[in-house]
Amino acid sequence: MTFSDRELAIENEMTDRGVERRRASSSRIRARGKESLTGPGHRLVRAAMGRTVTGLEAWLKAEAKRGPTNRSAAYALAKQVPPRIMALLGLRAALDGACANRTWQAVVHAIATRVDEERAARWLERTHRGLWHAARRRSKSIPERAASRLREDVRRLMKEQGFQRWSMSDRLKVGALVLEVIDQCAGLIRIDRVRKARRRALLLVTVLPEVADWIQNATKADECLEPLYLPMLDRPGEWGKGLLGGYATPLVARKHLVKNRSKVTQGLVAEADMPAVYGAVNALQGTAWEVNPDLLEVAKALMASGQSCPGLESADPEPYPEVPPEGKTKDWLRARFVVRRSNIHRASRRVESARVLWLAGRLRDEGQFYFPQQLDFRGRTYPVPQKSSCCGK
Repeated sequence: MTFSDRELAIENEMTDRGVERRRASSSRIRARGKESLTGPGHRLVRAAMGRTVTGLEAWLKAEAKRGPTNRSAAYALAKQVPPRIMALLGLRAALDGACANRTWQAVVHAIATRVDEERAARWLERTHRGLWHAARRRSKSIPERAASRLREDVRRLMKEQGFQRWSMSDRLKVGALVLEVIDQCAGLIRIDRVRKARRRALLLVTVLPEVADWIQNATKADECLEPLYLPMLDRPGEWGKGLLGGYATPLVARKHLVKNRSKVTQGLVAEADMPAVYGAVNALQGTAWEVNPDLLEVAKALMASGQSCPGLESADPEPYPEVPPEGKTKDWLRARFVVRRSNIHRASRRVESARVLWLAGRLRDEGQFYFPQQLDFRGRTYPVPQKSSCCGK
């Protein structure tokens, strides 16, 4: 199959913009000291989970048989959280701290804080189910901040309901125990003793050299796996039994007809004979589009003015209601929350409008272009570039 130079150029651009976007995203995450939330970090934590859980369970069993010892206090505290949850929280905190070269004390404190908050959430769910479910509902009302809102509510309810947090001594015991097991079993970190002039030696938690090299190589490989999909300038490849349609060059990652990561599902779709489905999808993605330059200029002018019109959100947020004379009542708090959620959604829709206008400007002089299509699990058809197109830099 032959491709035009224009198609090869735009698909090269998709790859380059995808690399830039992934690199910027990873840089923001790493700047926050959250290596465990990157793609390579996720895989490292998942790979070390089994070994760490086994190590924690073995220590707990051995301590239970040994009887009263100097570590009995750590044993009693560690039993309050399931080993699998404790291992996950510990691995994330340890990897984040090791990549930032934090001290042993800082990493131990971070692990213990996460485990203690997990213990508080479980206590709240067990003893105050109504408050717990109310906090869950509130956190889900704004999906973008669900995790942080739930943590804030749990911390507030802990104080209000008199939950007893671990003392500093207890935190050191639990955090040191988890970090010791991770050091021995996970194969990710090491603890180095560093002596500085006129100061006592410090214990630093660092990643193993081979792990650091793997993270660097995995990051480079991941950058090429998420191109910023744009419309095609050549007619998309047609779908058929045993055929992959849509993007057909080797420059961007190929898509399957049905968005599903299950290899079983992909195999069933590849073997199925669906002429009506293939015909409908091919007809949609074979329909040419073109930018109306006059309408684009009008839309850009309206966007720049900040005015609200059909299809474009106002740039000015809706003002919050004034506090009534009697103070912050439940009705006022509810009205303020509704306005705040509306403003968040308005800002999101305005960003989406900016993406569409950027894409229209990018394709303005390209003539006709096409949107490759995919099916979701329900059989609905969606253009592949709909959510991945953004302003790039």
